[in-house]
Amino acid sequence: MCNRYSLTKKQERLILQEYESLDLYFMERFNIAPTQSAPVILIEEGKLVRREMKWGFIPKWSKVPIRNAQFETLDKKPTFKEAFQTRRCLVPATGFYEWQSIGKRKQPLLFQLQDEQLFFFAGLYSNKAPEGNFVIVTEAANKFVRDVHNRMPFILGPDDHSKWLDPKGDGYKTVKPTTESLKTYWVSDRMNSSRVEGRELAKPVEATVKSIFGGYPLPNGLPEGATVRIQGFQPGYFDVEFEGKTFRVFLGGVTFKGDTGMLL
Repeated sequence: MCNRYSLTKKQERLILQEYESLDLYFMERFNIAPTQSAPVILIEEGKLVRREMKWGFIPKWSKVPIRNAQFETLDKKPTFKEAFQTRRCLVPATGFYEWQSIGKRKQPLLFQLQDEQLFFFAGLYSNKAPEGNFVIVTEAANKFVRDVHNRMPFILGPDDHSKWLDPKGDGYKTVKPTTESLKTYWVSDRMNSSRVEGRELAKPVEATVKSIFGGYPLPNGLPEGATVRIQGFQPGYFDVEFEGKTFRVFLGGVTFKGDTGMLL
């Protein structure tokens, strides 16, 4: 599933051997939501082009846009079958968000590549509306996402960009999701509103850690009072990141900085 994503790389060059390179320029976006316009990359008349399209297909039987399409059923669903065969695109992104349920609240997490570089979701597009529409293809969640959600965006590996876009071949049927590692951390719960935008939305939630009286020392390598990023929550403890390593800390040993809305 993909409900929001970010695009914070201002410029990049997309190089595909079969086509001329394409210089990409973007306005930074930290909270791209369904029904909003966003850039996609496709092939028109044998050339790579960038287009702005609205996120979401609107089927005949509904006024609610469909934002995602499962890769496993693209050739079976009438809504997507034709687009899968003839109208595939790349959706540039630098991260995507998922939400973890913690009691009655929803905590957003941002997932990125380890180097925070630009990547591309597999996408489909439609020209039925004047501006055009696109959906993001999804796959079963990998080990980095499955604790939060059972689906995730289909991130194409660099070797499969051409296969996915090529209007002549059938390699698009055999593309594989990237095997690169993903990193994640909590971000502001202001992300819960699709009307909010700005760099602060993607800023990691920070906390300090301490030992707990009664037999709950901090793990080796995690010093008392260290500032950490929150990576995840399980009943009774947090997973935190410090100097590139992940540690598990008892719930009472974590004190959030700044926004008190982050407190559980």
